Amino acid sequence: MVDIILACGGNGSRAGLGYNKLKFDIGGMSALEKTLSAFSRDDVNAIYVSCSPDDKEWISAIAQNSHLQIIVCDGGASRTQSVWNALSAINRNESSNQKNIAFQSQKQCNNIAENCQNSGEKRKNIAEKLQQNAHFVLIHDGARPFVSQQLIDRVISTCEQFGSAIPCLPCSDSLRQLGAQNDTQASNSTNNNQKVTQSSHTSNSLDCCQNNTQASHSVNRNQFVRVQTPQAFEFSALFSAYSRAIADKKDFADDASLFENYCGEVHLCDGEEENTKLTYPSDFRTFTPDNFFVGNGWDTHQLVDGRKLILGGLEVPHSRGLLGHSDADVLLHAIMDAILSASNNRDIGCLFPDSDERYKNANSAKLLQEVMTLITSQGFVVNNLSAVVMAQQPKLKNYIPQMQAIIAQILNVSPLRVSLSATTTEKLGLVGHEQAISANAYCSLRKKTF
Repeated sequence: MVDIILACGGNGSRAGLGYNKLKFDIGGMSALEKTLSAFSRDDVNAIYVSCSPDDKEWISAIAQNSHLQIIVCDGGASRTQSVWNALSAINRNESSNQKNIAFQSQKQCNNIAENCQNSGEKRKNIAEKLQQNAHFVLIHDGARPFVSQQLIDRVISTCEQFGSAIPCLPCSDSLRQLGAQNDTQASNSTNNNQKVTQSSHTSNSLDCCQNNTQASHSVNRNQFVRVQTPQAFEFSALFSAYSRAIADKKDFADDASLFENYCGEVHLCDGEEENTKLTYPSDFRTFTPDNFFVGNGWDTHQLVDGRKLILGGLEVPHSRGLLGHSDADVLLHAIMDAILSASNNRDIGCLFPDSDERYKNANSAKLLQEVMTLITSQGFVVNNLSAVVMAQQPKLKNYIPQMQAIIAQILNVSPLRVSLSATTTEKLGLVGHEQAISANAYCSLRKKTF
């Protein structure tokens, strides 16, 4: 079982937007909604959003209107306190639901951390003890809306194997450490996990160039990595570690630092460059409002006996279905071609040729996901989609909302950005004579310039 915690307690003042950066519009949805949509997964139990009281009303409205299981929690004066509040909510819900998770009692949780701390036992060994009835928690920054499904899979898989997973990236820039070398060596030899005196929610970034006489020295960048989220842990061990930190009145910069302090070793895995955190004004200027690309797509398939009718990723009851090498979802085919046209890529006939047996009876929804992976790698996000299906029979009006939801989830946009309609051709032509079904789609994209 996997639970998600989104840390959303900050006010985003460094972004300079004049409002909470989590409200920033990305492809027709707020940054927070885009982050939430990334965790719309079958293996996710619930999403706990820890936020400031000032933001609770609008975030609760998102939760109420979402198909996801979202629980809004009160944030704290620091990130550590905010995450602890969410962990406590998870623990209360588990207890009230009487679910069978590993080591439910606090005493057993403490034993895990104590054994790990005193004996130096690696998290891999702890994870082996917990492989049955395992319960994992992923803690993610609410302002990292571009986390991919591949990264989430990697983090969960690593955590299942080792009991923790911290996504990291190598440092590409040269690094310098502030302070004289002897001073920093002495500082590094002391406990690096002392109480943080300034809240990570409100602190501004250090202006390291303000005093141009400040001492610094170079360090080997190969000995450092950049740490990202989501960070994953076995729940009971992390709950125990946080309970100790709260009792000790200590704050930590992230969950890995806290876990390392009380449980020892954490396990690293590969992060992703695209998994950026929206923090400074330059992070938002990459979304230029006039940076639009528009494409058109059209497709027609013949109606035949002995085939299921698949439209918009949905099986529609009908006596006949569409003929094609794949599942012949004419609507998704038109949508794919519109997206590929807008992004200046070749059409689906080139990407998924009918001469390739890999695409025999292929699920067009999965092909659309591949198209989205392609254009995302090129820096595009979907702005909106408009499509019409032309069919004399069957009548499709009752299926349109389901199709919209399916397509919006794949495109990673709000359903309000997906406009679908259905019409007949008044019994004219191939469509009117019920020999075929056609679809036409228009799509606009925006490009994020890195």
